[in-house]
Amino acid sequence: MELQHISLSQLTLVEVIIFGSQLLLELPTGAFADLLGKRPTVFLGNLITALGMVAFGFATSFETFIVSASLIGLGAALTSGAKEALLYDTLKQVGKEDTFDDVASRQNVVFQSGMAVATLLGGFLWMVDYKLPAVLSGVGVFISALLTLLVIEPSIDTETFTLKNYIKQTKEGFGEVFKTVYSTKLSLFYALVGGITFSASVVFSKLVFVEMAYTESQMGVFFATARIFNSLLLFWLISKTKLLSFKKAVFLFAVLVPVVFLPGLLFNKFLVIPFVLSMMWLGSARWVLLGKYTNKVFSSKNRATAISSLSMMVGLLYIGIMLVSGPIMEYFGGVTVLISLIGLLSLITILPMGVSLASQSPSQE
Repeated sequence: MELQHISLSQLTLVEVIIFGSQLLLELPTGAFADLLGKRPTVFLGNLITALGMVAFGFATSFETFIVSASLIGLGAALTSGAKEALLYDTLKQVGKEDTFDDVASRQNVVFQSGMAVATLLGGFLWMVDYKLPAVLSGVGVFISALLTLLVIEPSIDTETFTLKNYIKQTKEGFGEVFKTVYSTKLSLFYALVGGITFSASVVFSKLVFVEMAYTESQMGVFFATARIFNSLLLFWLISKTKLLSFKKAVFLFAVLVPVVFLPGLLFNKFLVIPFVLSMMWLGSARWVLLGKYTNKVFSSKNRATAISSLSMMVGLLYIGIMLVSGPIMEYFGGVTVLISLIGLLSLITILPMGVSLASQSPSQE
């Protein structure tokens, strides 16, 4: 769609602006949510995102794509920490914060199913009018903004919004991530797992399928099916089996991330399927499973700012991986070597950090 109006290099810059603006605004918007309220911040973020998507659909020049990208980035920054904090504090207010992973896994089923349906419908909408996927996405987000108004704002740990309190909130919220040895270890582990699995889900999973000569239609069917399958599997593990304690969840990521990435060099057209499926599952599971425990160490007063800080750390690692991945893929002529190198990175970082973290119970802090 973008290439109808702008060059490939301009397209890349637009994508950088979307993600970069979100990254830069994570902390200030998180503090905004902690002071002004999570519900109005999510509403405002969805409203701005909806405007950005509609503007994206009607953009016909590089300048208008820049404006729409900036709006989408700002909207995503406003909602990223606030919506998770809104969920957790709502559960905490009624004494059900321990069910966060169960509720979040249900949300994930709905989200991934929606993404799968959207992936399949997008191609048909494109054939009718190439503007429709972006415009209808904006309409959908606008409806979600209106639905946010029906949510009750949690009343715990609220403060009056002033410039002094805003600056103080930003500092305290960021410091929340590193306030103890345990919270620091957990946050760094979360960021490493998040940055690596997010990179795989968003970029490398698609590139490796292209390298294995899958067609666009085959990729569309696989990724749509994978989203639904992975979300249902995660929901079943959490709600039906009750197997994943803190220690088991940490070990799961510490072991599976290296195991899934290291064999990259061995991938072929059929072997790639279970490994990419696992990469995508780990990306979804990271937020649901580890998010339960990161939220436990954050105070309600600083929760949205702290979650935004984690998102910023994940984003920084993602950008770092993206910066070095291009030259590596060009040098080796493909993505499989890079995937194995990421597996090696996770083996020397995530595995020992996970073993150390699993030996320390959350109750010790």
